[in-house]
Amino acid sequence: MHYHPQPAWAMPEHEATPESVFFNRRAFLKGSLGIAAGGAAGVGGLLTETAEAADQEAPRDQTLDLYPAKRNPTFQLDRPLTEAEEAAKFNNFYEFGPVKTISLLAQRLNTRPWTVNVHGLVNKPKMFDIDDLIRSMPLEERLYRF
Repeated sequence: MHYHPQPAWAMPEHEATPESVFFNRRAFLKGSLGIAAGGAAGVGGLLTETAEAADQEAPRDQTLDLYPAKRNPTFQLDRPLTEAEEAAKFNNFYEFGPVKTISLLAQRLNTRPWTVNVHGLVNKPKMFDIDDLIRSMPLEERLYRF
């Protein structure tokens, strides 16, 4: 049997997410299932409202000039690439619904403004704006076969 000693900064998994956040996530998922069950008409209305709200509220992405990122030649494939339109429809984030082809509803996630707060048991706590964080690292495109 292997023994893996825990580092001094490690905490039990049950302490990682506050209970209130956990229960709110479940309520959001229940609402998402209700939307999915509502049919195409309900989804269409939701998408229209979301697009209008996004136009009014969301600040512009300040990193658009970084794309497309340069492709790293180290990562080559032995088969043709999946068409971008097809790959963009795939989603592994079940917060938006129980199916992987829910790309239209996933657009509801506002990514601007967004901050990443690094705090707790760290040497240098800091809050990052998502655009500053993206610009602080070199971007590259890598191709992977799954």
